[in-house]
Amino acid sequence: MKSVPNFAALRAAVLLVVFIVSSALFVVNSQSKLQAPAYTLADVQKVYPDARSFALGKNNEIVVSNRKKAVIGYLLASTDFGISYTGYSGDVSVLVAFDQKRIITGVYVFKHNEDKAYINDVIFEGLLDRWNKKALTPEVSKQNIDAVSGATFSSNAIINTVRHTMAAYLKTEIPAPVSRNLLETANAESANAATKPVYENKTKKSIGPRAAIMPKPALVIGSYDSNGVPNILTAGWAGIANSNPLSVAVSIRPACKTHDNIMATRFFTINVPSTKYAAHMDYVGVVSGHNENKFETLGLTAVKGEFVNAPYVGEFPVVLECEVTHTINLGSHTQFIGKVIDTKVDAEIGRAHV
Repeated sequence: MKSVPNFAALRAAVLLVVFIVSSALFVVNSQSKLQAPAYTLADVQKVYPDARSFALGKNNEIVVSNRKKAVIGYLLASTDFGISYTGYSGDVSVLVAFDQKRIITGVYVFKHNEDKAYINDVIFEGLLDRWNKKALTPEVSKQNIDAVSGATFSSNAIINTVRHTMAAYLKTEIPAPVSRNLLETANAESANAATKPVYENKTKKSIGPRAAIMPKPALVIGSYDSNGVPNILTAGWAGIANSNPLSVAVSIRPACKTHDNIMATRFFTINVPSTKYAAHMDYVGVVSGHNENKFETLGLTAVKGEFVNAPYVGEFPVVLECEVTHTINLGSHTQFIGKVIDTKVDAEIGRAHV
């Protein structure tokens, strides 16, 4: 007697096999998606131009190979270690390059949401080069690195990310993050202090409207009159007005010669003196340009602006060349908003200090 096939059992077996295969494929695909790196071969080639392939090593290091399959270097990607520190606008991801002797050969930012100007400042000032030629050790992962002035949040995010990534790879103690601001530093210090600081809510009294912002800037404004005669004036009502485009604001009384000059030419310079020229700065603030040529009186050098029709003081270490974009009549003063066309500094000062 022929046996009757058990179609129900056969169908169940087939469905079980299909389920197992589907589950396996799902797991493989899921793991593939989860393990997909945040960087690409193009990112790796910015570090190693001869790179043609890369693979993740046993300790999460990236092993980089050339066309002949020879290893040409190694990278640590912060994203492979799940490390994330926020800069001014978002997370910053880095690659740390090192050779077979574990000597660091470079640090590279491959993903960020920062203003490009901040990252450019960081690169220009050599922040990314400060780990170069140092051994990849726990001591180096804890090394203190100074942030770049003017790009502090971006700098600290990079420093924290690099240090934490090194420590994670070395399986050593994670260094304490560099604080983003003074309040974080103060809070961190007070948390370890025996007694926490007490913030006093003091009683205030009204003294009427006063220009009580201290310290006030003392900036020297350079301009030409209609005949090309240079003039300078010390202005206290001045400061940064906007980030993009970078702009400054300076308020000047209509009685001043500088006011007439800027109204006519639509250009001016801002000159920042050193302490050596404190007396000169004071003089140009009390003597009128209607009565004398202050450059000649003080023996200062009037240098024609490179990008604007206004003079700057050759002896002063920092100069901003500005073009007027807005003029606002405020009452006692006219406020000139000037777009900063160029900034000049003495060579020994360097970009990091301005």
